Amino acid sequence: MQAIPMFNTGYADKDGNLYYVYNGLLPKRNPNYDWSGTVPGNTSDTLWQGYLPLEDLPQVENPSSAFIQSCNSSPFKATLDPDNPDPSLYPSYLGIETFMTNRSRRARSLFGSDQSISRQDFFDYKFDKTYDPNSRLIAHIDRFLAETNAENKEQKQALNLIRSWDRNTDLANRSAAMVTITFRPRSQTGKLRYDQERFLRQMKEAIKMLQKRHGRLDPTWGEVNRLVRGNVDLPLAGGHDVLRAIYGDIKDGRLVGVAGDCFFQIVEWDDNGQQTAWVINQFGSNPSQPESPHYADQAKLFAKEEMRTALLTKEQVLANAVRRYHPMDELN
Repeated sequence: MQAIPMFNTGYADKDGNLYYVYNGLLPKRNPNYDWSGTVPGNTSDTLWQGYLPLEDLPQVENPSSAFIQSCNSSPFKATLDPDNPDPSLYPSYLGIETFMTNRSRRARSLFGSDQSISRQDFFDYKFDKTYDPNSRLIAHIDRFLAETNAENKEQKQALNLIRSWDRNTDLANRSAAMVTITFRPRSQTGKLRYDQERFLRQMKEAIKMLQKRHGRLDPTWGEVNRLVRGNVDLPLAGGHDVLRAIYGDIKDGRLVGVAGDCFFQIVEWDDNGQQTAWVINQFGSNPSQPESPHYADQAKLFAKEEMRTALLTKEQVLANAVRRYHPMDELN
């Protein structure tokens, strides 16, 4: 397990077992030093003293809440208490995260408060586009609005757009563009630092770029947030650090998706242990070859938040095959 010491690992099976481990090589260190800064390199006292074994890493197995989540945040909130790892067992020098991303907050809120989750509920939660009211981004927005005065009518309109935002990133939302370009959250809003001057500067930039590209300060989020691949140019809902994760780079008054949701799958076992899976890729199964018919053939499904059924058996694969051939045939 620790041969790849960099990924949070989740497990589920047809018998209903769940397991999560904060996987990594966490060095045992001398607790008499302050490991948050520079330590002496001229003494063996600061040499690492091995690693935490797998069984001592933060982990959760078959929690009573019946769910686990891992969204680039603290392993101490992987599920609901009392089944979370105990943070008091881990010294601070291990550097284990304690912050919460918005995605982790929303996952805990949605999955943790629902006592009977249907298949449709699960899909809906995966595509959730909302910021939690306790997200650090929301706290920064409230503080920025309290500390910032408009210098002209455009800034007044921009501030009103931010103030009226409903914390959503749906396609029709007319505040999401101003909010996103002003505050520019990334994948870990739990680490977002407050900087009134930077936010004000970015709000002024947002005013100029939205007015120039769209002729207004409140274009719909779908006009701004885009999936672009070759000749494909589609509107996207979702955004930075929401469960429908879409991270865009600013390009000519729009945000063009570059990270976030890409290939993902949802897997289900029925009462007889039979497996069904739904999968999607943001572009297609051959995204490096522009001449391929599969260069961007899944993009429309992805943009509509739809998924395709995975072909899991030989019979399913052959029934849906476009062509059957032997690799040696290509050489003859």
